[in-house]
Amino acid sequence: MPKVSATKLIDEAFLPVVLVFGSKWAGLLLTSLFLPSGWEFSFQEFSLATPFLRFTDPGALAFATTASSLLTFLVLGVCFGWALFRAHEFHLTHLHPNKAKRLTVKNLDGLFIDSHELYHQAVVWLVLLIYLSIEGCLNFLSGNISLFILSLEIGTAISFVYLLFDDLAREVESFRPQVEGR
Repeated sequence: MPKVSATKLIDEAFLPVVLVFGSKWAGLLLTSLFLPSGWEFSFQEFSLATPFLRFTDPGALAFATTASSLLTFLVLGVCFGWALFRAHEFHLTHLHPNKAKRLTVKNLDGLFIDSHELYHQAVVWLVLLIYLSIEGCLNFLSGNISLFILSLEIGTAISFVYLLFDDLAREVESFRPQVEGR
């Protein structure tokens, strides 16, 4: 298996971090536009749930935090889901040769992913997933999101971690020497 590269991790992390935190801000700003009052920009108070926004109404804070968490997990789910889909369907270590040939003939070989790129992407998405899950737990404990949203976040996290480790197990299995008679 290739070595982990810090430069590659930083390269792979840039777009996911921008997408996740951009969607968090977009969710906060969109919900703030629909709330007639109860919020203002503030550089004196900082919160992970609502960075640089101060809500005077607790109901508006809960609504904005819930909506932004939902949008953020939707973006994370689609992007990390795409990476996991590529891991299960187009991972070069366990891609069937006939499938590879069909995709190459259709000029879709750009979908193929090697272990080095895949696991660098997976580490970045996994760190973001864990961060957002912990943030969701803290937001739930402070009363800013509902139990339904927290359950959705934790369920997504558990499912994605399972799928990632399933692919990792297939990767390890592909490197095991084939024992005769199996």
